[in-house]
Amino acid sequence: MSSLNPEKNKKEESSTSSVTPVQEYIGQGFTMTQGDRTADEVATYPQEIEAAAKAYMKERYQFDVVVNNIVPARDGALVIVESIEQPYFRTSVIVDVDNIGEEGVIGAESVFSSEGFVEAAIMSGLYQMAYEEEFQVLDDFIIKIIQEYPVVGMTEEALDKTGSAGYQTPYYFISTVSSFFPEIYEAYMNNRQMSSEELRVMFDAAGFTPEEGKVRININLFMEEENAKPDKQIADEIIANFKQLEGVPKGTYAIFLNGNLILDRRGIGVDDTEGTTLSKDDICKY
Repeated sequence: MSSLNPEKNKKEESSTSSVTPVQEYIGQGFTMTQGDRTADEVATYPQEIEAAAKAYMKERYQFDVVVNNIVPARDGALVIVESIEQPYFRTSVIVDVDNIGEEGVIGAESVFSSEGFVEAAIMSGLYQMAYEEEFQVLDDFIIKIIQEYPVVGMTEEALDKTGSAGYQTPYYFISTVSSFFPEIYEAYMNNRQMSSEELRVMFDAAGFTPEEGKVRININLFMEEENAKPDKQIADEIIANFKQLEGVPKGTYAIFLNGNLILDRRGIGVDDTEGTTLSKDDICKY
């Protein structure tokens, strides 16, 4: 039986797995559970798997995407994709490679996604699209932080290879789901020409409070110095500065400061984080 302590599991795993300084991590070694089960098929049919994933996103959601990575997984090939135009988002789909036909034919029924997963990614992109000016304030704040403190974000290459959390940058991602704003999601999917101004009006009218937690924005930073552990003082100062910041998007924020090392196979920090504790001392901006 596995431990109920995720941090203990992470430490035990990091002691036996490859780790890399965040500046050098570009997604190497990123794997899924029991990925060896489908590794041969992924290696044999990468173009067919990519085409099937693109067709799924186009036919079901009417989005053109680029494929950033194909990762062997227990239930098939995990395909990490990114939208080409606004709303910008990253997500993933599964391509069942057990029933690939002759000449690598992959039927539409062999591609699927977790319920609501792609919809949530699209929703986060719509939120960023509606509040571009506010997100620029957040981006400017983070740029200032990495200039003033010895902290960094993930590399763009690592984000491409591992990122599937909706609207996502090397420093943060937005977490929300379409069921929180069903009218907005349906309105956009029925009218793909909606402007950011129209989306903003709808979000403003929908209204949301900290208690509802409809929008979470997780800021995830790493120590810059090689092998450095998370620095509590730096984390506390970043949090204090952020609490004083005005003009950022409405939402419930978490701020995490990791050490310098990345656990290759999972694309996450090795050490326990400093910063806020989820659902305990989140920072509400409303």
